[in-house]
Amino acid sequence: GTCFILPAMAIVLAITWAYTRFASLALAQGVLYGVKPVVIAVVVQAIWGLARSAVKTKRLAFIGLAALALVALGVVRRAVPTPAAYEPARADGSIGSARPAGSAGPHEPAAAAAPVAGRARRGQTFRGFSRRYWLYTAFSAATVTGFATFGVLSYHLEVRHVVAPAVIPVVYALAMGVDALAALASGFFYDRFGFRGLLVLPLLTAGVPFLSFSTRAALVWIGAIVWGGALGVHESTMRAAVADLVPAERRGTGYGLFTAVYGLTWLGGSTAIGVLYAHSTASIELFVGALQVVAAALLVPLVRRRPGPPSA
Repeated sequence: GTCFILPAMAIVLAITWAYTRFASLALAQGVLYGVKPVVIAVVVQAIWGLARSAVKTKRLAFIGLAALALVALGVVRRAVPTPAAYEPARADGSIGSARPAGSAGPHEPAAAAAPVAGRARRGQTFRGFSRRYWLYTAFSAATVTGFATFGVLSYHLEVRHVVAPAVIPVVYALAMGVDALAALASGFFYDRFGFRGLLVLPLLTAGVPFLSFSTRAALVWIGAIVWGGALGVHESTMRAAVADLVPAERRGTGYGLFTAVYGLTWLGGSTAIGVLYAHSTASIELFVGALQVVAAALLVPLVRRRPGPPSA
């Protein structure tokens, strides 16, 4: 055991010394950058092998996942020790507005001062939030009202015998996989194009009833992909965009109000879709299509106007 541990310890100490001594050199940085993926792969493989042999119960699996979550939080905290430093400065020199005027990209450090807050005050309309915030909330409410939950979709698959009952979880798993990929893509396009990146959402939502409420299995599988793509946008970018419309000191209230409207309208819309399903799927298509036209109309002013600083 000693002959195995001591050489490994000596190698680790040597690598640590070399890193602290030469890490700042350009050549060393290039080498370390190239080696990093290999090191990560070796560590992940070792953790996976250890987990397979050590995790024998659900309780241990839960503890392991919780530990990984805490490690992830620690890494993020170390990488961004002061998140407020990435909030653009307001006219009075304090930190608080969400995005510089005219910018459709991610937040910038506080060194990039935002324009004067006078324009933000002129945009304030109701309850201390800007017209753009309420317009975006209305857009989100309209589009999510026409977005059927998977409970309604799975009920259709079951009662119409479109696919075997054992296959319905597979349809949902496919949708969840697309959901994850769509969330990443949606975030990228929002950072790059701003609200224009959300123009695809009404189109995806409008297509769901034509595909997912079909009695043809092939269309249902395509519908699962479309539904998962729309859900990925809803679960990621739709909520993240709120941060660009409210000041930092009121962000909690802004998110809470937005989520309340979002959840209540989704509940009402899903209930309405369930009631309409008892009548005909054509009525669902008409209902969802009309709502998505309204949602697109509400989104157009947000797309045409560049985002200014949120109201103070």
